[in-house]
Amino acid sequence: MKKLDPNFTLNKWSIVLIGLIYLLLSANSAWLGGDFDVCLDAAARITKGQNIYQFGNYNGLQYYYSPFFATILSPISEGGRAIGFIWLLLSGAFFWRTTQLIISYFDFSQFTKRQKLLLLILVLFFIIAFILYNISMIQITMFLLWAIFESIHQIKNDRPIRGSLILSIAINIKLLPLVIIPYLIYRMKLRAVLWVLLFSGILLVLPALFIGVEYNQYLLHEWWDIINPISSTNMADTQMNNFSDVHNEVATSKEYTLLLITTGIRLFLVLFTLFFLSKPFKTNGNHLNEIRALAYICLIVPLIFPHQQKYAFLMIYPMLIYLGYYCIVKWNQGNSPQLFIFILALLIVSMAFSPIIGASLIGWELYEWIHAHNILGLASLLLVIFAAIASPEKLKPPNRV
Repeated sequence: MKKLDPNFTLNKWSIVLIGLIYLLLSANSAWLGGDFDVCLDAAARITKGQNIYQFGNYNGLQYYYSPFFATILSPISEGGRAIGFIWLLLSGAFFWRTTQLIISYFDFSQFTKRQKLLLLILVLFFIIAFILYNISMIQITMFLLWAIFESIHQIKNDRPIRGSLILSIAINIKLLPLVIIPYLIYRMKLRAVLWVLLFSGILLVLPALFIGVEYNQYLLHEWWDIINPISSTNMADTQMNNFSDVHNEVATSKEYTLLLITTGIRLFLVLFTLFFLSKPFKTNGNHLNEIRALAYICLIVPLIFPHQQKYAFLMIYPMLIYLGYYCIVKWNQGNSPQLFIFILALLIVSMAFSPIIGASLIGWELYEWIHAHNILGLASLLLVIFAAIASPEKLKPPNRV
């Protein structure tokens, strides 16, 4: 992988301004509190031997993360707002690093200053709502996104132990980065996969050293009950903003049919990953092919896992960068009516991710209607089509690592 492209950098005053805005937003969110308080509450309860997965332990909210995460947070569980603020600062650093890692896949040397600014503005416009939502809710999505790209970066650069440990910690905290393991197998990174499996096993049993073997086994069982992706509740989950639209309890034939459709779509999205991958068991020589594949894997995460709310759609970030880059390069190589239609359609679909659909602008009734019909999930599904069309092979000359 190349170093960060020197042709795509911000001046120091822009960085300072972004940093100050992020600090203010983080301080406000930490003061008001967010979902991270649920994690701190679980950390406090684990020291008392309580069931941290009992629904409604903290303001009617459910703790979905691992016993390991609660255990490592337990010494600072009384930190309150200060811990939330520190976590948001770390999340900002994670997101900045993730951006650097994603940008390193691209060559911006042929971009004009206006084109680089245009790409930056458009991607930020379509992703800002999810960034703000992650900050306001004090979520961990920025950490998970960083863990995916950092682990791939470390493994590719012959540091499999470091990369595998990062990935294992992320998977143990929340299962979403699990999707990278099949990718590593496909890329013949078997040594890294073995390290991931070893570290993951260790992290599952590690809390037993502090909370006891029986209590840890009990918590692991309780955790599995709520995250098991093939349970009827999770397969039919619609409380979150994915594409499912059935009730939590499958009772009627109509609901059962919708459940089958939902499961079929999820299975299709997983199998369709093969469309974005080159020949198996080989290192991908085209870095645009690689980032498109990784971006697709991130894109489908909120669609194939249950319990994903609005903040999880930050995972579309890499795909928006890729599609924006593809459109500008393709335009530079010669525009056409087909390309114009592609760009126009992409912009229209991406409006579903923009702040324009916020309740303060469109009103609560329309906002509720949009989210009741899972527009975010549907727009993400349409991005799959755009990603399939936007093949790196259509860009000349091919970009090589």
